Amino acid sequence: MVDFFLKMNGSAKYSSYPIIQYPGYHQRKVGCYGAGNRYIHIDSAGNYHSCPFCRGAVGNIKEMELKEGIRLLREQGCQLFKTNPHA
Repeated sequence: MVDFFLKMNGSAKYSSYPIIQYPGYHQRKVGCYGAGNRYIHIDSAGNYHSCPFCRGAVGNIKEMELKEGIRLLREQGCQLFKTNPHA
């Protein structure tokens, strides 16, 4: 994944292609930016998640204010990577 990500975004040969996003590239270097720190993910059912890849909602936007969802996500952090508090 890393090689593909770097090749597609860094080579002039692929400059006409869309930008490839791979959050794991930066996560593995500096920690997770999600979990209510720089972003959250609200799925199609309205559930709050740390990011699109995290499992386990902390609540639902229909039943819980956004501020409360963010607070809970910050407390929980990312289950796979250390949450980066300085992001």
